[in-house]
Amino acid sequence: MIDPEESTDISNLITALVGDSFADTGIPSSEAIPVIQDLDQIDDTTLNERMVLLTGKFTSGTRSQVSQKLAEFGAIMQNTASSKTEIVVIGSEGSPLWTHKQHGGKLAKALALRAKGHSPRIYVEGQLRDLLKAQ
Repeated sequence: MIDPEESTDISNLITALVGDSFADTGIPSSEAIPVIQDLDQIDDTTLNERMVLLTGKFTSGTRSQVSQKLAEFGAIMQNTASSKTEIVVIGSEGSPLWTHKQHGGKLAKALALRAKGHSPRIYVEGQLRDLLKAQ
């Protein structure tokens, strides 16, 4: 038997993989619709001389501390998304709504840039965790 909490977890995992069935069936399986997240590896050369934008709260430190660490790898830090943005990193403690239809302003702008053909890479903090610990 699956308890209600396990059922919700399973539903969220399935939805993350295949999307929300509401458009096809009229019955939402979950509110979660995944954001396009780039899955390529991040190493110490990924950030060098790249325009990087941080959004959300980070478990690795304050946004200022994380910015400083990334700058040590050659990142050029930005405060807002622009056509020059090459990498967006979403903090692990960011709004839970970033995986849903509603995004914060920075992420929404980055996604709008992607829709227009500019392709900023979008990563989550977990993809940087090993790199940040290496220092």
